[in-house]
Amino acid sequence: MSVQIDRYFGVTSAGSTVARELRAGVTTFLTMSYVLFVNPLVLGNAIAIPNAFAKLLVVTALAAALGTFAVFTRALRVEQTFQARA
Repeated sequence: MSVQIDRYFGVTSAGSTVARELRAGVTTFLTMSYVLFVNPLVLGNAIAIPNAFAKLLVVTALAAALGTFAVFTRALRVEQTFQARA
């Protein structure tokens, strides 16, 4: 299975390994899970609004999604630029 993943995503040609990419993915997932629940708790202590945790959780998730989308679109543009030069 590792060979299929490597072949599909070109992990080795990008200078990485499947194991390293899996560790990076798990680390990112755990970090974002932590942020999604800690950020509303911290901000909820500073902002007095009803049902603060739920509202701040949604806003944190939306901000993370927007940031992810922005980075993804930028990465696509950079990749297209490199492919055009090749």
